[in-house]
Amino acid sequence: MELENGNIFNQNVSEGDIDWLFCVELNSSDSFRKLIGPIIFPEIDDFVHIHSWRSISNSYGESDIIWLIEHHTKGRLIGLIENKINTSAQPKQFERYLQRAESYIDEGLAKEFSIVLLSPESYSSTDSVYYPVKISYENIIEWLQAKKTERSNYLSTIYQAAINKKQRSSVTVNEEILCFREHVWNLAKSEFPLLNVADPHADSNDHWIKMNYAGYTLIYKTYQKGYKYTMSVVDLQLDGRGGDVELLEHKFSGNLKETGISIVKTGKSASFRLVVPMIEPPKYEEAKVRSALTAAMKLKNFWMSVNKNF
Repeated sequence: MELENGNIFNQNVSEGDIDWLFCVELNSSDSFRKLIGPIIFPEIDDFVHIHSWRSISNSYGESDIIWLIEHHTKGRLIGLIENKINTSAQPKQFERYLQRAESYIDEGLAKEFSIVLLSPESYSSTDSVYYPVKISYENIIEWLQAKKTERSNYLSTIYQAAINKKQRSSVTVNEEILCFREHVWNLAKSEFPLLNVADPHADSNDHWIKMNYAGYTLIYKTYQKGYKYTMSVVDLQLDGRGGDVELLEHKFSGNLKETGISIVKTGKSASFRLVVPMIEPPKYEEAKVRSALTAAMKLKNFWMSVNKNF
């Protein structure tokens, strides 16, 4: 049998395999560090590599890869890297990465942090939009192939096998939830063009509707306990401000009178909240959704009016 490009067999590549390859390169290749460093820490020019670790946990969960470096003016910087091929995000996965990073800063392990998603370009999940830094397998393959060594060419085939695995796998789309999201999106386009409602095919299995802006996110949420829906709200979410709820209440108490807006802690975030008529996705009730989108506009306009003084 003729061996053509080494492809007689399909390699089964796991996320753990990629974790190790990425971690090994960080710990052993200065040229790889020079590629990755400016992506993870774009404001630095040069740095000293300290160490990279794979599968590190604390009370807030596990990071796939951690990288610690030293900068001559900023001090120690830490990168937390989540690696995904095709698995779905765990509940509140990005939020727990943020909690871990903040805990490392509180412990004095570093001065600043960066949270990174490492994945094929086509990867998407319920929280992938929240990662501020993304590194694609395709970028790494391009770098490896440019080196034109036997080792780099082989390593590029492993990343390519992971991409092929992603392409072969098919995520089962919940067609009912997708239909619900499409209805919301179409109503928003027609009657609320100033709302940045996310594409219905992004996170198509999630009934929460997100609207992303610089510095905050509007989220139309319906909470459920078990199989029972309990409450629908629209939140204007300020990421990482969960400890500032009392400060926000004090500062904006006058602005909030008679608006129906409350301030609540949502995980590590603080949110300005309006309760809206409850729906039970995937059932679409246009009047109730219109009321929720109206509430989203109210929160957006409120924040635009007060944020300039904040």
